[in-house]
Amino acid sequence: MSIRVKLLLSYLIMIILPLGLVVSFLHLLFHLFVGNLEEMKDYYNVEEPFVEELLTEDLLIYTNLQSYVKENPEAFRNPGILKQYEQQLSKRKAVLLVREDEGFIYQSEKLEEDLLSTLSQQTNSTGSAQGYLSTNEATWLYTSTDFFFDDGNKGTYFLLLDIGLIDSFIRVVVPTLIITFILAFLVTSGILTYVVSKHIIDPLKELKEAANRMKEGELEPAIIIKRKDEIGELSDALEEMRVRLIDSVEKQLKYEKNRRELINNISHDLKTPITSIKGYVEGIMDGVANDREKLEKYCRTIHVKATHMDHLIDELFLFSKLDMNSVAFFFEKVDIQEFLENMIEEMKLDFEKQKIEVTLDNKLTGEPFIKADREKLERVIRNILANSIKFFDKEKKQLSLSLEKSDPFILLIIKDNGQGIKKENLAHVLDRFYKGDSSRNTENGGSGIGLAIAKQIVEAHGGTISIESTYGEGTTIYLSLKQWK
Repeated sequence: MSIRVKLLLSYLIMIILPLGLVVSFLHLLFHLFVGNLEEMKDYYNVEEPFVEELLTEDLLIYTNLQSYVKENPEAFRNPGILKQYEQQLSKRKAVLLVREDEGFIYQSEKLEEDLLSTLSQQTNSTGSAQGYLSTNEATWLYTSTDFFFDDGNKGTYFLLLDIGLIDSFIRVVVPTLIITFILAFLVTSGILTYVVSKHIIDPLKELKEAANRMKEGELEPAIIIKRKDEIGELSDALEEMRVRLIDSVEKQLKYEKNRRELINNISHDLKTPITSIKGYVEGIMDGVANDREKLEKYCRTIHVKATHMDHLIDELFLFSKLDMNSVAFFFEKVDIQEFLENMIEEMKLDFEKQKIEVTLDNKLTGEPFIKADREKLERVIRNILANSIKFFDKEKKQLSLSLEKSDPFILLIIKDNGQGIKKENLAHVLDRFYKGDSSRNTENGGSGIGLAIAKQIVEAHGGTISIESTYGEGTTIYLSLKQWK
């Protein structure tokens, strides 16, 4: 579930749950209200035909009072008449008071002294007034009407309704309802805040700590937060970044190691011929080569060493360009059989000189065309053949080349019966500057990057190179080259 959906649900719960609690409370309150309502009906003597009774009897009482005020104000000085009216009003918990000037001439026994004191201070500027009065023992709703007696004295009659039961009910219910709603909202908000914090904020803090560790270079331990939401996706992304950083660090360490090895190997491979050249030049300068034959020998040696250095520098330069993918390849349609026959013919003198028996076997059906850069492919095969020639150790030297089909490739197999490669060295012979001969004799061992260059060129052709060898028996090299289509 996504965080967006979770937040939406949390907001809905924050709204629905408090409302649900309030509805439940109102349900309970309804029963309470019904119970209080029955109590109020009993208190105010309300029966079923309440509306009809209110419109006929009660309203008639109030109308008669209004008529008396206008037609016979002196009746309000008659306690007997007022008492009859009060008896009619008492069943509704209402009472009647009459004031003349500053004093009450008729008052109910139900009224408290402090309430009478308050009413005595009520003056009407408009002839009538309504109000709300409360004492320690009761709450009253009142209406007052001013009139004048026949002798001109000012009179006021008050009708008061006891609403203490209603008031207490409202005072209890409304605050309770508000408090309940607030508490329900706060509790719901608190619970949801805790849940959101537990399921969103805490994992984000964990991811932040992991990111800080990676920033400081600490790439362990793994970041594992199994979630099917945005946080889970973020966790997976950080874990993938952590794994890639580890891989990058390992590659960087390997690169630094290779760089140091490269510098050491270049230094060694260049220092050896330079030292030799320097020694022969010093011999010539010191007069050691005191005859023409010895001088020519020294010069030939210097030339061989310089040529070797030049070849080494060319290989280093090519290897560097291949490593940076800055070598341009010009692919074309090449007849591999014809290509190999021409190379064998060009190297015929070298083979005859070394007394090497060379054979070419074409097991292909159809036209043997490949997609290749002629110059680069020739360098690969020459490097492989040069290695084979260099390490022959048997009296009968045999070198065979064969072509086989391996869709979508053509497989070139170069096999010799030379000294072979030791098992512990076999996995490294295609590495740069690797030499099985620990003595690093450049005369016999070469520069150590010939096969590494061959590997890079073959891979640039979209092919592969692999080696099988048995020490003391010979070596077989497999080149897979893409067919021309």
